[in-house]
Amino acid sequence: MSYSLPPGKTWELLAKHHASISRTNLTDMFAADPNRAKRFSIEFGPLYVDYSKNRLNNETITLLAQLARENELHEAIDTLYSGAIVNYSENRAALHTALRGGRENPYVDMELNREIEHEFNRMSILHEQLHSGVLTGYSGRSINTIVNIGIGGSDLGPRLLTTAFGKPDISKPSIHFVTNMDPADIQSTLTQCDPETTLFIISSKSFSTFETRHNFSTARDWLAHAGCPDDSSWQHFAAATANAEAAVHTGIAAERVFRFWDWVGGRYSVWSAAGLAAFLTVGPAHFREFLAGAARVDRHFQDAPVESNIPAMLGLIGCWYINLFDYKSHAIVPYDQHLAYLPDYLCQLVMESNGKSVTLDGQAVEWSTAPVTWGGIGSNAQHSFFQALHQGTQIIPVDFLIGLRNNCNTNDQHAELFASCLAQSRALMTGNDHDTPHRQYPGNRPSNTLIYEELSPEVLGSILAIYEHKTFVQSLLWRINPFDQWGVELGKSIAGELSTVLKSSETGTDEYDGSTRELLRRYRSANN
Repeated sequence: MSYSLPPGKTWELLAKHHASISRTNLTDMFAADPNRAKRFSIEFGPLYVDYSKNRLNNETITLLAQLARENELHEAIDTLYSGAIVNYSENRAALHTALRGGRENPYVDMELNREIEHEFNRMSILHEQLHSGVLTGYSGRSINTIVNIGIGGSDLGPRLLTTAFGKPDISKPSIHFVTNMDPADIQSTLTQCDPETTLFIISSKSFSTFETRHNFSTARDWLAHAGCPDDSSWQHFAAATANAEAAVHTGIAAERVFRFWDWVGGRYSVWSAAGLAAFLTVGPAHFREFLAGAARVDRHFQDAPVESNIPAMLGLIGCWYINLFDYKSHAIVPYDQHLAYLPDYLCQLVMESNGKSVTLDGQAVEWSTAPVTWGGIGSNAQHSFFQALHQGTQIIPVDFLIGLRNNCNTNDQHAELFASCLAQSRALMTGNDHDTPHRQYPGNRPSNTLIYEELSPEVLGSILAIYEHKTFVQSLLWRINPFDQWGVELGKSIAGELSTVLKSSETGTDEYDGSTRELLRRYRSANN
């Protein structure tokens, strides 16, 4: 195996250390150290992170902590929290932590605090109007359905939070999410809605996102076809955006436009007005608990020594595997149905943030960066991709997440679920010798287990903040910018060109490659 490492003396020491520890076995490590689980775990509030089932020892942790200090991790955290320019390619801060820190964040000036609180209060008023029945549609009937139209962070964050805590209740508004430009997505949603009682939330930072704009247009046409007068359509729309002027220009009433700021990246936006759909569903009190959980981790990340710092250690261990062991994939498996969308959320967070091949100073990256991040809900995943985790040729580290209790009053079934989660992490580690080769498990496969007392908005906020900061740690070690996403722009540009081609039979295609020309020809042939 050949690979390059980021520059630095500690990386060289880690490479030498890796040469010896890569020959060790996790089962042997536990046999040699009865206290291993206690020494390689961190407890913080309602969270307990066990990272003892990883291929590391005391020397590894010492070197990883040294790596963090060599790269001035805590100084970088201070810079991030201060609102300094850290998104260098777009000349922006990344101050999403300000959205959840409130007055306890010493870096956030009072004026910004007032602006953040003002938007929170405006969302609270809309929530009260909605749930009291004051919010009505064009016919005077109360709004009882919400449709969030957004994509990426404008969909994944509020969808995750709503799924986790938006418990069904016939007295509460129903909620739907539309994200795909495929018209089947919005059409299937609209069949479940009444145009007289539906509120659409258009969530887009720029208010120019291609997919969101098309679905917005479809929603307006649907209302008009149902008989909604033009001068009453504003009653059925709200917006969450950093471009309020553009939202108002489309006809959305200014009092229904909820602001967030250009320093809020899409994948970090659930804490802002971009989470409006979830806010209206879970309510202001639970949303504040969600913010408080994240703020608590923000302080932990800033104050805790590296060795007892959850995001720091998870980030360092991830780099240990990616850059030394050459493990290029990472699986997220929550054993909690309420976290069904967590793997999707973290897929965007990790791969859009750190899927970069250029350093901060514009040089080509010569080392591995973001792993392919994916996953699924346990125990369903045991009957799909766990075969590859246990016996496949690629070693894929796994994060397991599960609560000690559930809120479904099914303790016996939850005990079975908990046992199933632990069994998978143990099986990955120990493996199994068998006379029949097809039934052998190689074992020695790493995992982390994050447990919490019971899932709550505060716990979910803490979990998301942990993964945000883990991603930041890794970007620091890789010397890349985790806050831009230029990789999505080229496809958008080409899509615009090809859309023009498809809509005009007179437009030539000679400048395109042979494959694209043939696919364009076939589309035209099928639709003319």
